[in-house]
Amino acid sequence: MCRGWFALLAWLCLLWYSAVGHAHPTLPQRVLILHSYHQQFIWTQQINDAVIQRLENYLPRANIHIEYLDDRRFIDDPTLRQHMVTVLNHKYQRTPPDLIITTDDSALALVLNELSPWAANVPLVFGGVNIPEQHDLSGQAQYTGVYEGMAIEENLALIQHVLPQTRRIIIIADEASTLGQLMASKAKALQSEQLEVWSYFTLSELNQRLRQLPAQSAVLLLALHKDARGKYFSYQSSVPDLTASSRAPVFAMWGSLMLGHGVVGGAMNDGTRHGHHIADQALQILQGKPASNIPVRQGEYLPAFDYRQLRRFNIPMTRLPADATLLFEPVPFLQRHQTGLLILAVVVVILSAIISILSINIRRRARAEERWQTLRIELEQKVSERTEELAERNRQLSQLTDNLKRQVNTDPLTGIANRRLGKKRLLRLCESHSKNDAPLTLAIVDIDHFKRINDLHGHAVGDLALVEVASFLTGHMRPTDTVARWGGEEFLLLMPATTLDEAEAVCERLRSLARQMAVQDNHNISISVGVAAHQPGESDEALLERADRCLYLAKSNGRDRVTTELELSHL
Repeated sequence: MCRGWFALLAWLCLLWYSAVGHAHPTLPQRVLILHSYHQQFIWTQQINDAVIQRLENYLPRANIHIEYLDDRRFIDDPTLRQHMVTVLNHKYQRTPPDLIITTDDSALALVLNELSPWAANVPLVFGGVNIPEQHDLSGQAQYTGVYEGMAIEENLALIQHVLPQTRRIIIIADEASTLGQLMASKAKALQSEQLEVWSYFTLSELNQRLRQLPAQSAVLLLALHKDARGKYFSYQSSVPDLTASSRAPVFAMWGSLMLGHGVVGGAMNDGTRHGHHIADQALQILQGKPASNIPVRQGEYLPAFDYRQLRRFNIPMTRLPADATLLFEPVPFLQRHQTGLLILAVVVVILSAIISILSINIRRRARAEERWQTLRIELEQKVSERTEELAERNRQLSQLTDNLKRQVNTDPLTGIANRRLGKKRLLRLCESHSKNDAPLTLAIVDIDHFKRINDLHGHAVGDLALVEVASFLTGHMRPTDTVARWGGEEFLLLMPATTLDEAEAVCERLRSLARQMAVQDNHNISISVGVAAHQPGESDEALLERADRCLYLAKSNGRDRVTTELELSHL
């Protein structure tokens, strides 16, 4: 008996597991969504948001890949199209997605005709297809989707229903896109005396013609991409100008792109609803249902109107279809602010009670406030006096500190860096050069026969010569270089980011220019220079020693010359 119950229980568990496993099979790992338009296009964004909202319940967000072809703005750019094909093939041919979703004719055509064979083996759900006849889906058993189609006849019938006195209907499309051409051709084929199709114009011409429309006219706006001069037509920026110029009400079929921008209304589709239909079909495939068993759906065009535009053109609400959606209808003030008014009344009552309680304490606090104000003013005066005193002392201390820094690091005669600061900078540059291998060159400059100048002309002229040479060197060196008085008539030149050859050229130029200098009574000056380049890991003392040897060699060879460390190797 027990064995029979256990067998029955096991059979029921197996049946339940099979049912759950069939309802929720293992899902594919990645989904590729191809959008024909750019990311900021409202229709694209609505479909994208609707599809992702549904898919995220089944797949990690990282497994949903989105590509924007931007065909609307680059409709006549085959080079960009070819680049996009190359990028998509490169990204997905090695690891194809498990499902492709396209949201327009252009994206579907790209998968069918342009992508590598990898795309042909992937199930596909299409959406936003306005021109079914341009796609050959024969033999594509794993393709299904939603035909957006177009609702020209439906909108013309709706215009006649809402505006029965209309004698002239202007249908506007462009010739820049296949969709615009097809819509214009379809409109021209309707053969009605009321209809007039405009398909070739500039935007400025179109606005001017709309301003001149007679009474009892209406406008049906179809697909627009560019005008006759190739100017891009933006639904967000161009439609408001177009509808503001028109003396006749403008109808359209692209709901989210048009409503709220001056369009009266029309039999309109909805990007969010369209996206939900696409997502439902995609989820069926992700749950294991073959695409061949999922029928292709037709898009929905439902009547929707802008209340403000109906009032602008005096269109009675009674003429609207019973199932019409009315947007932007003002809500009565009391109804719109009912909750806020109730909250305001409660707040007023509470505030009144609080004010009554506080008013009892106001008189008590007034006297205390007067005493506190007196004390506060006295305290602020004392604080202000002490603050001014401290500020003056801080200023004096800061000035004294600056003076001390200048005295410690500045040569009092020439006003340039002294030996202490030059030594400090040399040590820092040597350490930095050892870390980053940037070139660093050092030169020691000596005024030739300086003792003779002092002996013949006095120390005042000698001091003047030192000042002139210091000014001369500083004026001809870069801001990043360092010029320091090294001692007596010697000067130290630190040249970071400078090779030995570059430094030699600089020093030769300085030596040549120095011969043109003259101090008091036209006493000419010449200089001798020793130049050495820092080697990796070398100490500052070793670098100074080599530069000093170069200077000694320059003076031994007759002075008024530049000697580099290369000449030391020949000794």
